[in-house]
Amino acid sequence: MTRQWEKQKQELDSYNVFYSCIKGLDADTGLLDLGFRVVGNFLRITDNRQDVEANPDVVLYNNETLLLVEIKSGNSVEPRDKNQMERMGQISIEEGQNFLKDTELNDPLLEPTELSDIQPLIVYPLDTVLSCRNSDGCISRMEEIGEFGAVLSQEKDGYLEYQEGNISDNALRATLNQGISLPKHPDTSIYLTENTDREILSYSICMDLVRPQFHTTNTVEIQPNDVYERYRGREIKRRKLIDALDFLDQIGACTSTSTNIYTFRKKNIAEIMGVTEKLDKKRVTEWLSGEADKQRSLEDFSAPIQADSDN
Repeated sequence: MTRQWEKQKQELDSYNVFYSCIKGLDADTGLLDLGFRVVGNFLRITDNRQDVEANPDVVLYNNETLLLVEIKSGNSVEPRDKNQMERMGQISIEEGQNFLKDTELNDPLLEPTELSDIQPLIVYPLDTVLSCRNSDGCISRMEEIGEFGAVLSQEKDGYLEYQEGNISDNALRATLNQGISLPKHPDTSIYLTENTDREILSYSICMDLVRPQFHTTNTVEIQPNDVYERYRGREIKRRKLIDALDFLDQIGACTSTSTNIYTFRKKNIAEIMGVTEKLDKKRVTEWLSGEADKQRSLEDFSAPIQADSDN
């Protein structure tokens, strides 16, 4: 498995582990029980008066508290984590309300003007937190991060729980002190990471955009704009998107036309579902460069034959 794809899968896994705490397990309390609803993922929140911009991974709201959540998947607590938390903590209530007014809230009961508190949260893997506590320097760094919000840990088949810092919402603090149970195998709710690299784009197109449509049709045609629409608001570079689609064409998951229409057929579900196996072997750019090398070899081989026939 390539290091880049492994990292992307770790990020995706961390997002989905956190998402499982929203509903909670069985009768256990989840964030839904505290009234929190998902506003969106990977959103940009600006406060022009403070000259600050925050980019939380997940935003939740319960008609009182706006949760700005940063989710980490790595094995270290970095200095830049403090900067991210500080920026989220600098967003004013007024700008938080304006942000909610400009966002398409799916729940009609959510009222932006009711916002009275903004709570930054940063979530690390439990192993990362435990390792950090063995280093005085890392402990200090985590304590500094906690000055701007709360530090949480999460673990599959374990808990999302409080570790450090400030939580102003009493009900939220009590719930996180107790811990929210997490499943061993979380459902997949998020298919695209914050950094929209070619590998995760290929995966998300197959699993999030194409596969669900096979419940009602045997053929799915998509164009690049369909991907932009599916992930509205996300910054996706066109070159990376075209590479991802061309890669899917190359491995037989779809067929393409010169007008950038990519057709996925249910009969090719094995190739579509096999995208992960292909990505485990090498990066998208390596697959595409291999095809380019193959094409060049064919051209080189055919050139002398053409020359001989001309003679």
